[in-house]
Amino acid sequence: MRQEFRQYFIFTKQEKRTIIILLFLIIAVVFAPLFINKSTESKVVVDEKTLAEIQQFKMEYESQLESQQFYNKSNKEKAAVALFYFDPNLIGEEEWMKLGLSKRQAEVIERYKSKGGKFRKPEDIRKIFVISDEKKEELFPYVKIEDQENKEFYSKNAEAEIAKKKYVLFSFDPNTINVDGWVKLGLSEKQATVIENYKSKGGKFRKPEDIRKIFVLSDEKKEELLPYVQIGESYTKLSSVPKSQSKVEERSFDKEPPKFFVDINQADSAEFEKLYGIGPKLASRIVEYRQALGGFYAIAQISEVYG
Repeated sequence: MRQEFRQYFIFTKQEKRTIIILLFLIIAVVFAPLFINKSTESKVVVDEKTLAEIQQFKMEYESQLESQQFYNKSNKEKAAVALFYFDPNLIGEEEWMKLGLSKRQAEVIERYKSKGGKFRKPEDIRKIFVISDEKKEELFPYVKIEDQENKEFYSKNAEAEIAKKKYVLFSFDPNTINVDGWVKLGLSEKQATVIENYKSKGGKFRKPEDIRKIFVLSDEKKEELLPYVQIGESYTKLSSVPKSQSKVEERSFDKEPPKFFVDINQADSAEFEKLYGIGPKLASRIVEYRQALGGFYAIAQISEVYG
């Protein structure tokens, strides 16, 4: 019986080789799905990672492209910007935009100034966070800030432009003259505005020599204007005569002391009526004429009013 059973397990070499191959095939068929699933799962993970990298690369590329377009646009805008000397404490939104800043950037800077912010030295321009480092360095050489010693500050470009224009020198009171009057004396509109801003904040010229303290003027211009400065004195003639012929009107206040003074740029019609020979209608016409001019720069202009 045993002998008969053993004969079933006696194989030739060829049969043994065949059985082994069959066993390997069976094992492969049984365990292959496990390996295939792991391989598929690994492949999915790799694909998601690659997809994320591609997405990141795409975002970086688009960012670089947008940055390049902005840079090209900035270069075109930069070519159209004419830089000029400026005091960041005194200029407004319009001037900032002329310097190449956007309206939004200008509004942020002006809001900072309105809350008490100040630029105390040119290097402070580098602290403006709303403009690029490149723009800060571009503006830095043009920053001129009034210091405690009232050092000279003026735009050389503006002075050169004024030098080409004709202007008229005449006697004037720096406390009552307006922007148009300063411009007629040879100042730029920007320089005149700075002086008027100083006056509007309570600044006064108490003696002719105070004209030398105007930091927006060159020393040469100050000395040119000084002989024509008349403060608190009455003068009636608008003159363009040379300095040597310019005379200050002399009045004897001991003999005829004035009862009161009238500031022709501040007085209302009631104050004008206090003057001898001026009635309600003439006083009203003087006030209307002053408003039309934007202010008088010489007493002689009142004679232009009808009546």
